[in-house]
Amino acid sequence: MNSSILALFVIALLIIGLLAYGVYLAWGSSQHQTSRKMKKRINALAVERQDGAGKTSILKNNLMNDATWLSHLLKSLPSGRSLEFRLHQSGLSWSVAKFGVITLLALVLGVVAALVAPLPLPAKLGLPLLCALVPHLLVNFKRKRRLKQFDKQLPEALDLIARSLQTGLAFMAALTMVAEEFPAPLGEDFRMLNAEINYGASLNDAFNNMVARSPSEDLRYFVIAMLVQRETGGNLAELTGNIAQLIRDRLALRDKIQTLTAEGRLSATILTLMPFLLVGLLGVMNREYVRVLWTDQTGIKISYCMFGMIAIGNMVMRKMVAIKI
Repeated sequence: MNSSILALFVIALLIIGLLAYGVYLAWGSSQHQTSRKMKKRINALAVERQDGAGKTSILKNNLMNDATWLSHLLKSLPSGRSLEFRLHQSGLSWSVAKFGVITLLALVLGVVAALVAPLPLPAKLGLPLLCALVPHLLVNFKRKRRLKQFDKQLPEALDLIARSLQTGLAFMAALTMVAEEFPAPLGEDFRMLNAEINYGASLNDAFNNMVARSPSEDLRYFVIAMLVQRETGGNLAELTGNIAQLIRDRLALRDKIQTLTAEGRLSATILTLMPFLLVGLLGVMNREYVRVLWTDQTGIKISYCMFGMIAIGNMVMRKMVAIKI
């Protein structure tokens, strides 16, 4: 009894600490820390100017520099840099450190819920992992929606560039117009593109960085065609207009495929959720009737077979409706 109370007390302290640290990362360092860091940099620059020694960076910190020790730990991971790009592509203002804290907090909450709730052993083991996957699923959902919005904005931006070039504007002026006229996410990426070029980056490097930030196939087509045109020459306005029309045709074909495969995707979703909904409904109406699925050995084997068949069915139906263009 004493060990159980001690374990619950330790878990409660851990949850409180993670909540406090998450709140600190998310909201607690807005204006006070910004002014303090600004004063620190200004003082460091003043000392450097007087002494003439040392180098101080006044560049904006990226998403990996929000928390010192946690950022260093996440940097050492193989997927740390790719996670940073995913967070940027999702449009969320989370840093990598904040994402790690939120994931760890969700894992701890899942462990507490699994210990408290009267669930079978497989569900107790899977609930913490499912809770830890919620931030990843949220980032992937936001990232997919943002990239889709980017692809929808791209043809209009290319048309604006083509019309600007036809009226006699320079290419850089056309890029600036796109950055000023279009909202996020496309306008934001073009503003970062203009900033990199203005700060001295070459056009090739700036566009390659833009493709890395927003991995859109349509954007990659435009960048490759534009870079080749700069080497070989040609009518850039006509080339940009043709690429815009090509992207529109691809988007129309993609929407048509989504419409034709909607029935298959909906069927896969219904068939996947139906067993869980039926088990939950039967558990509410007659718990003893479905207890055999996780208490009896034959019921456990049937449950494992059901999970395996659901996974295989999902993979088969995803392959059926996944048409690449």
